[in-house]
Amino acid sequence: MAGAIRARTRPPAFGWLSAGSPLPALDPLLEAFRQGLHDLGYVEGRHLVIEGRYAEDRYERVADLVTELVRLKVDVIDTGASPAIQGCWLPTGPHPPPTSD
Repeated sequence: MAGAIRARTRPPAFGWLSAGSPLPALDPLLEAFRQGLHDLGYVEGRHLVIEGRYAEDRYERVADLVTELVRLKVDVIDTGASPAIQGCWLPTGPHPPPTSD
């Protein structure tokens, strides 16, 4: 059983996929998520890493952005826009799509 459980060498990675813009004022969901983490005492970069990707209203980019997040081996992908969710099925094969809450 030795080696069956490995210690995590990096903080968990959260993939954020948005169809919109990376500007904080235009991405209130991610900013609210960050604020919630802060309120709970989590520090971005120490307790978790957020990998944000933005299609900037160019929906044809969504599949490539999902592929990039998958290659980065993020632990979870969340989205803030339904076109982004639809694009997640393309590069990831049989894996379930991310959630949007």
